[in-house]
Amino acid sequence: MIALLVALCASIVGAISGIGGGVIIKPLLDLSGNYSTAVISILSSATVFSMSAAALFKHYRLHTKFDMKFATYIAISSMIGGLLGQSLLSSLLKFDNIPIKQIQNFVLMILLIIVLIYMNKFKEKYHWHLKNPLAPILVGIFFGFLSAFLGIGGGPINLVALTLFFSMNTKSASVISVFMIFFSQASKLSQVLLTQSYVGLDLVALLYMIPAGIVGGLIGSKLNHQFTEKQIHNLFNIVLCFVIITTAINLF
Repeated sequence: MIALLVALCASIVGAISGIGGGVIIKPLLDLSGNYSTAVISILSSATVFSMSAAALFKHYRLHTKFDMKFATYIAISSMIGGLLGQSLLSSLLKFDNIPIKQIQNFVLMILLIIVLIYMNKFKEKYHWHLKNPLAPILVGIFFGFLSAFLGIGGGPINLVALTLFFSMNTKSASVISVFMIFFSQASKLSQVLLTQSYVGLDLVALLYMIPAGIVGGLIGSKLNHQFTEKQIHNLFNIVLCFVIITTAINLF
């Protein structure tokens, strides 16, 4: 029941703000103490993937306008980065003496603090609009790698990347972020299936977390159309503060 509520709420909030949901699911499931790092990684990815697929379908039905060419370049690049990040994570999980969960929580906490500060203090002053066609490719690979290694959808860091390097506002960036999340999590799950790294893991929770992700994605993407830029930004701040506190509790 806890995993169901976490998946539903995270998916709604993630689809509204573009943070994806994995950044909420991962720390909360860590906090519950009921799941291993490997299980949480798959549960989070599958839920976030279903959320992003449902959200993109809803955006398509609502005729949401965004730069499809740019979104495709950066999304496919994030998929490549996701493969690299998942490969590193899978390799490290083979070593029992490496505290992967603590490393993930520490890196995630530091990243989210940086994201929160940048989005509220420096976003208007420090940003570029990179025109080089290689820019979305390199940015996509790097942030796709980070999100897969940390076991999150990558939403918050995607938003910073889109704002910092391509001068997007929060609402526009939230839609392209969901697009990136869809591709990066698709690549990660494909690798999990191909390498059969799910064998022996208790993944029963997927039976209700995936439907919760779909429902949350549909609801959240519709609300994204109704929310103002300021409301989405405020929601983003609230969620980030909550997740930073959760990761700090997990870490210490």
